[in-house]
Amino acid sequence: MMLALLVPSRHQKGGHEARKQVMALQEWIERLLATATVLGGYPPAAPSPPVTVIAQSELSARVCGGACAVRGAFIPGQGLFIINALEIEASPQDRSVLLHELVHYLQELNGRYANESACDRFRDRELEAYRLQDEYLSRYGLGVSNQTASLEWQPSACLDDEGSGAVQTFRTR
Repeated sequence: MMLALLVPSRHQKGGHEARKQVMALQEWIERLLATATVLGGYPPAAPSPPVTVIAQSELSARVCGGACAVRGAFIPGQGLFIINALEIEASPQDRSVLLHELVHYLQELNGRYANESACDRFRDRELEAYRLQDEYLSRYGLGVSNQTASLEWQPSACLDDEGSGAVQTFRTR
């Protein structure tokens, strides 16, 4: 697993604490990858993806092209990105964001939904990732991520399979 963080050396102030945080995050990545593997019925022993922890503004610019509320993203060929404001050790909700993105990694790695149209693939991948995220949160008695039940189709972004110009996408409430 590759974890991209700026970590001070042991001689710099805070270096020891930063290294402890990196090791804790690496452990959570491994645990959550195993959890996503089991919950999603994926083959075992998937290698961990590269993970980069970055500022929310940087992730927002990378994923949305401007300001948005993104907290994590899996980008095929680049790896998994999470914002540095997530408190993975302390917050099951924040861990669920990481789990959600690890599900997308497993989907890509295993070709799940690969034979669907781009719109169907996007929708089905999100539905599965939110379902598994909700299942994870329910183990902490936290209910749902407020996304799964609210996925709806609306006209706007994806061309239909025939290229007729009919469009559809979905949004979350």
